[in-house]
Amino acid sequence: MASIENLPDYLAFNTLLKNNHFPLNAAECHGLITGVLCITNDTNNAIATLLDLSPNEEIPLTAHETIKTLITSLCITTIEQLADTEFGFYLLLPHDDTPLVQRSTAISQWCQSFISGLGEAKVKFESDYAEELQEIIADLVAISKVDTQIITESEEEEVAFTELVEYVRVAAITIYTDLLLENKNTITTENSQHLH
Repeated sequence: MASIENLPDYLAFNTLLKNNHFPLNAAECHGLITGVLCITNDTNNAIATLLDLSPNEEIPLTAHETIKTLITSLCITTIEQLADTEFGFYLLLPHDDTPLVQRSTAISQWCQSFISGLGEAKVKFESDYAEELQEIIADLVAISKVDTQIITESEEEEVAFTELVEYVRVAAITIYTDLLLENKNTITTENSQHLH
């Protein structure tokens, strides 16, 4: 079974990206990778999508190679976790001791990038679960737009966050399974939506 320990350390990865002016943070990178992999099941495509965003002229060669290595490892781990029959897929988010507002912002950003990853191709759901999938994506879009600044540090909010993470985790697995493993949907590149 896949393990969350196989993912890179969030803080270290995020610091590396931030210090080298990468346009996405660690959560956004993982969300984008996951979305692209749900569409293509191709780690090389996911790696290329992320590296194309890299401001090469601003990143020292050694740092660029380190980022490339981490992104490659993250893509491989993510595809392995998505395909895990025991649902061993995990979101790359800040540590549990990080303030709740920051963790909530991160999952909102994860969802936004995941939707962007799916938007690299136009997906038409045609399986028996098409309506359910559309509702899941609508939920993820709503999560991506949540005003996290109004969240307070409380036990109730902590429980709600834990449930939200679990929902997003299962949602990603469900979309991946239906798009690729059941292979009943139509995927085209027409009218593709690109990242900023």
